[in-house]
Amino acid sequence: MGPALGVPPESHRPQHPARTPPPHDPNAANNSPSITTTLVGQADLSAALAGPATANAGQNMTYTETTTNNGPSVASTVTATFPIPAGATYVAASSGNANWTCAVSGSNIVCSLTGTLASGATSSVPVTFKAPVSGTVSETATTGSATADPVAANNTSNTVSTSVALQADLSAALSGPASVDAGQNVAYTEAATNNGPCRASTVTETFAMPAGQTSCPSSS
Repeated sequence: MGPALGVPPESHRPQHPARTPPPHDPNAANNSPSITTTLVGQADLSAALAGPATANAGQNMTYTETTTNNGPSVASTVTATFPIPAGATYVAASSGNANWTCAVSGSNIVCSLTGTLASGATSSVPVTFKAPVSGTVSETATTGSATADPVAANNTSNTVSTSVALQADLSAALSGPASVDAGQNVAYTEAATNNGPCRASTVTETFAMPAGQTSCPSSS
């Protein structure tokens, strides 16, 4: 009997190769590699300074530095540094902001911010100096932190120039007799004292004439 109709003979059927199982991996733990990337914070701090355009000799001058954190990260251990102007004397600092503490460090005043400064936040610290006797004071301030700063160029503030006016504090003291006979001369002595800080020029002394009295030339 011949082959069934429509069924190919055994020799004409497609042959399929035997399936080979996948090789065994003895260490599956290393099949998924990983990389750890450490994110380093960055805080772009900028400084701005405000202060007086003029001051009298020997009087106080207050300069206020404002630190701005332009982000993107929180800034830690933020500082503001003020050079002590030539001829000026450090008086006080941080009276206007209790979040800052300041101290003399060499020829500078270094102020430290308590805590951190958030991205987008600002903080200001005032520092006061006693003005020199004359000249022009040029003051700047510099900010910084322990957090990396991608833009160092704006860490130093603008310069504030303060013109110092000469000033001399004169005081007057008058002495004279408690009593005198009618018609006799009465001598009064005025003593002028210059309490500084500058030298006084063209000093004058003015005496009010008592009623009913005439003046005599002062003794040399």
